[in-house]
Amino acid sequence: MWAAFTIAGFTVEIAGDQAICVRPAPPGTALGPFPFAAPVTFLTADNPHGRTVPEAENDARRTALAALLDDLGLDWLPATGGDPQGDHLEPGAAIVGLDAAAATELGVRFDQAAIYRWEPEALHLVACAGDRHEVLGYTAVPLPSG
Repeated sequence: MWAAFTIAGFTVEIAGDQAICVRPAPPGTALGPFPFAAPVTFLTADNPHGRTVPEAENDARRTALAALLDDLGLDWLPATGGDPQGDHLEPGAAIVGLDAAAATELGVRFDQAAIYRWEPEALHLVACAGDRHEVLGYTAVPLPSG
């Protein structure tokens, strides 16, 4: 599953009609805009422990994630993770300014294997359990949302 994460990525809705697609790239690559004032964590609540669950369960998990982020007063934007071909997509959240430890704790709480942490100079792939952490580069491409 880890290998799939190193080629996947996510798209963040950054404004009403704009989005930015972030994909892993070779380490040391930082191409495209980083339009945030702080690091961004991408987290989904879908498919706990990497197993496919019914859409109704994923919907409930997404609602719980959004409610928790709001309850915690976190700054977040809708985002969708998935493979480069768009065959597998998982809605989630791009959380702005959340520290790394709290981000992985949220990943654990929602039974996720890993999170992405996007910073101006790198994209980090961080395991939610254990100490696996891979520093990747990224390519960020602005695009119309929708």
